[in-house]
Amino acid sequence: MKSEINNKKEKKQIENMEKSEITDIDDNARILDLLKERLALGYRKYGHGMRIAEDTEKEYGMSTDSWLHMQLEELLDGMIYLTAATLRIQDRMEKLEKEKDPK
Repeated sequence: MKSEINNKKEKKQIENMEKSEITDIDDNARILDLLKERLALGYRKYGHGMRIAEDTEKEYGMSTDSWLHMQLEELLDGMIYLTAATLRIQDRMEKLEKEKDPK
């Protein structure tokens, strides 16, 4: 780290993170847990872990053999899901506001 760290505990935690150890100062462990859950789901669904050498066109029905193309499609789908979730939250917030202050 370029900035000075005065707190010894924080300095030790940062050193541990740099060694790829997970600490409790952030949510890295939770993020890794979610990734592990997704990998486990894929294993259960497909019967194996991630195989980067697989042909995505033959194995997953993509239009080309490209993990980047597959990732782009997944990201676009994710954006649609996130937008739907956002609209759902907005609708609920508007409903709560109307119930709180009906005019």
